[in-house]
Amino acid sequence: MISPAIAIRPLRNDDISAAAALARHAFDAAVAPTLSPEGCATFYAYVLPDALSDRHRDGYLTQVVEVDGQLAGLAQLKPPGHLCMLFVAPSLQRLGLGGRLADAIVVRAVEYTPSLTEITVNASLNAVHAYEHFGFVATDVAQTRFGLRYVPMRRVLNPA
Repeated sequence: MISPAIAIRPLRNDDISAAAALARHAFDAAVAPTLSPEGCATFYAYVLPDALSDRHRDGYLTQVVEVDGQLAGLAQLKPPGHLCMLFVAPSLQRLGLGGRLADAIVVRAVEYTPSLTEITVNASLNAVHAYEHFGFVATDVAQTRFGLRYVPMRRVLNPA
């Protein structure tokens, strides 16, 4: 059996529509059923291709993962250290791609801000276990904002 070719790289402009569609598909499969219509509308506005493109252009760090040349996931971080999106295609979850993306975005964040000591994320309730596996710990109880339910988490970075 041949192992798939996995590559993590920065988002390119020609990825934006596919990346936005992938994030929405993964959200619809796992997160949307747990949220109110307000929460879904909030997320859908956030993941529009123009919104994703604007954040990327404005300095957000965005990485994608490809499997055999096909887009399989994305992570986006608001500098200096807030992970605002991490999605893997539902059919490719539980293969380690999310952890690899999380690690890659941390490396990029530290390159961007060498003094960075932590990465934060507002994890959807169904993603808390995955983020724990990626080294994040909850910093508070579940909260709701704009209809989105999440648990604030952080990952402390090892000093250089």
